[in-house]
Amino acid sequence: MTKEETQKILKILKVNYPNSFTRLSDDETYMYLELWSDAFKDIPCDLVAKAVKEIIDADTREFAPNIGQVKNQIFKRFEQSRADAGEVWEKVLHSCACDYDRAKRNFDRLPYNVQRAVGSPSWLQELGYTNVDSQTYMRKEFERKYQLVLAKEKEAVLSGHISFDEIQTNNTQPRHIDTGMKSVKALLGQDNAN
Repeated sequence: MTKEETQKILKILKVNYPNSFTRLSDDETYMYLELWSDAFKDIPCDLVAKAVKEIIDADTREFAPNIGQVKNQIFKRFEQSRADAGEVWEKVLHSCACDYDRAKRNFDRLPYNVQRAVGSPSWLQELGYTNVDSQTYMRKEFERKYQLVLAKEKEAVLSGHISFDEIQTNNTQPRHIDTGMKSVKALLGQDNAN
């Protein structure tokens, strides 16, 4: 979102929450604009505008929402579009194989955030050899890891380290873990190098 778009969003907030802006000095107004511009620079204006409108429509408080509240509202849209852990587990089950090469090919087709929760093609191979009781344990472990991956993605998006577009890509597209993701891996605590 550009600075001009940020100004328009803040004007909307000022109209709806006049008490939040009545005592701001010129310097404080400038700092407020800079803070919001920086916080939303990598987020499309339409997403921010929709989130602000949703907050205005549902909020009965007298004060404007803060940056975190707007980002959380934006993130709700992405959370609603994600498959739940049970649906994802079904994908994982269909990807398991006793043959390592086949497990590797299947692993490479999984969405990136599922790849991170699975960990490796070897895990898919191991899953291919398990009985029903072991699958129950592996499912619980996978779902725990998947929820952790999603929580770390949310934290990374809300802190501005990765974009909302990257989250959407992670939900739908495969990515090879070993190529070009050092900064994201490091941020998500998966960089074992150094």
